[in-house]
Amino acid sequence: MTFIVGCNTLNQPKINSTKKVCLENLKKNLEENWRLNDDSVFYQTNYGFLVKLDTVYDECLNMFYQSEIIKLFGHPTETHKLPDGSQIQTSFDYLVSMPCKETADNFRCDYFVFYFDSEKRVVRSERVSHFGLKSH
Repeated sequence: MTFIVGCNTLNQPKINSTKKVCLENLKKNLEENWRLNDDSVFYQTNYGFLVKLDTVYDECLNMFYQSEIIKLFGHPTETHKLPDGSQIQTSFDYLVSMPCKETADNFRCDYFVFYFDSEKRVVRSERVSHFGLKSH
C-alpha cells in the first residue's frame, strides 16, 4: 500500500491581505473619529480613537507610505526633517487638540505623529503632548 501526502499552498502575500483588512477597518474608524476642524487648524478626534491608533492599528500602520498617510489622514499640521544617520528621517505631526495659546501661562498641544524611514515608510507612530510653561 502506497500513501502519497502532499501540500499545496497558494502564494498569497500575507502582508497585502493584512494591510487590506487594516485599511478597511481604519477607513471606517477614520470616517467616524477624524475630521479637520471647521477653521482648518486641527483635527477633531477623541482619546479612544487615538488609543486605537497607538495600539490596534500600530502594527499595520507601519506598512504605510507617506502618500498613503496623507490620503487617509489629510495633510499634516507640521512636517519635520530629522537629522541624517538615524532610522527616522521625517515626521508628520497632526495637531489633535486646540492650538497652543502662547499668551497663556500654561499650554499643552497634542499631536499624533508618524515617523518615517528613508524609504518614506512609517516606522513608528504615537501621540505626543507638548507642554509649556511661560516664566514671568
